[in-house]
Amino acid sequence: MALDWLSKRPEYHFKESIIDDGRSAYKGHNLSSGALGEFIKRCEYGEIPENSLLLVEAIDRISRRSVDEQRELWRKLKHLRINIAVARFGEKVFRWDDQFELGYDIQLTVMMDLAHQESKQKAERIRSAHARNF
Repeated sequence: MALDWLSKRPEYHFKESIIDDGRSAYKGHNLSSGALGEFIKRCEYGEIPENSLLLVEAIDRISRRSVDEQRELWRKLKHLRINIAVARFGEKVFRWDDQFELGYDIQLTVMMDLAHQESKQKAERIRSAHARNF
């Protein structure tokens, strides 16, 4: 999906892929010990240039933490002058220098909350099943 998004936008050029397979975006492991955390460090060190694009398939690939924690992460990326695109979100690129847009903010907030609630519900179901089986 992400490569399809990219293929339709010749103004963006693929440089590298970061993959956080097996790293929990709910617990923040993708940030503390995963490729996304490494990407952010590289941005902080200037190894990834300002105005670069972080393209993800879905918002839950960035984080499944609480909405407040997700917003903090987006603010950090904005401060680092990194643009963000979510392939499932469509054409919109969230540029670091964008002005506040209420419609996009509401959609982002809903997607952030859904990602968090989905993971929270799965964790509760797993704990419940584990408790019943032991």
